[in-house]
Amino acid sequence: SRWLRQHLFTVDDSFYNMFSGQPKKYTLNRAGVRTLKEQLSVGMRRPHGSSLSSSEFEDEQDHGLAVQWAIRQYNIENCEYRDKSHRLWHEAQNIRKSVRNSFLCEKGLQHQCDIVCAAPSLLHQHSWRYSGGHVLEHIDHYIQNRSAVRQDLARQTGLPESNIKVLINSLFAGAVLGANPNFSSYSVCDKDPAIVKHLQQNQYMTALRADIKQMWEYMRPELEKTPVIQTSASGRVRRVVMHPKNKWNLYFKLERSILNEIRSYMEHPEVDSRYFLIHDAFVCERKGLRHGIRDLQLWIEAGEGYKVEFEHTILT
Repeated sequence: SRWLRQHLFTVDDSFYNMFSGQPKKYTLNRAGVRTLKEQLSVGMRRPHGSSLSSSEFEDEQDHGLAVQWAIRQYNIENCEYRDKSHRLWHEAQNIRKSVRNSFLCEKGLQHQCDIVCAAPSLLHQHSWRYSGGHVLEHIDHYIQNRSAVRQDLARQTGLPESNIKVLINSLFAGAVLGANPNFSSYSVCDKDPAIVKHLQQNQYMTALRADIKQMWEYMRPELEKTPVIQTSASGRVRRVVMHPKNKWNLYFKLERSILNEIRSYMEHPEVDSRYFLIHDAFVCERKGLRHGIRDLQLWIEAGEGYKVEFEHTILT
């Protein structure tokens, strides 16, 4: 409700972008949470002699309550996803990551596999179908050396590596790097024009952006089939081919094709594993990977033709 939003959250950044999926940013208002707990008579005393501080005990207690709430709230045994914009959605995907991980563990799903460098890798490979397999040097370098690139750019700009990752991924899907309040990239750069200017003039970023532009030119014939229709205030209608929405939709289609292969693999009688999808990742039972991740990779390559790498994490 409006009351809960006003008392439990503080708006840190009101900017959002429906095409890139960038949401508004909120932080938890702990004072509001304590007030609500007092009204609901929720809370336990910290045990005498506990090594946890009051705030740590409170965090642990809140985490446990959240996990128990999720267990009661969500049934993922026979999971039904909502299909929207080429993505499969489920309410449990939106749970805070730490709570979701504990919730999935309680459900017996502990093995998480994330597609490595999903958007750059899938879009680059897809462009080969139009370019005759032309490997774009700087995109390939970024995919192979992404951690080092992010660390270096983070050091140069003072931004967190996570911001650099979000920024580069957004560039792959049509974002513009500029000091404009309406650009998602400006928000990711802490709304600092100096950082934006540095990245615009950075030699590596210039070369990478040029490769990204070329990659989309290769795929133009596909985008031309689904142009974004825009109508100006004067009523003039334009067909925009290279629109970020069009680019994101193509990526979501590619991502979905990989998830479809993952689902068919997990549901195959020789695997028969429960799983939960999280857009460019999935979590499954141990038996879902009993034949090894390589077996899943070969299945995807045989089905869709893309070589996909996974980062495997065991949730606790």
